[in-house]
Amino acid sequence: MTTNPPQIVFNHIVAFEVSKEKLVVHTLPDDEQWTIDNKPQAVRRLIKAEIKRNRKKQLG
Repeated sequence: MTTNPPQIVFNHIVAFEVSKEKLVVHTLPDDEQWTIDNKPQAVRRLIKAEIKRNRKKQLG
C-alpha cells in the first residue's frame, strides 16, 4: 500500500530571476515584479518585507 504525502497549498510565492548584478523579483498573488541588487542585504530586506505583507494579508 502506498500513501501519498499531503499536498501543500501555497498562498504566496516569491520567485527570483538571477542576472549578474540584479535580481528580478516576481511575487504572487499580487503579481508584482521589480528589480533589486543581487546582494544578501537586499534579499534579506525583501524577505522581511514579504513576511510582513503575509501577516497583514493573513497568507501564512
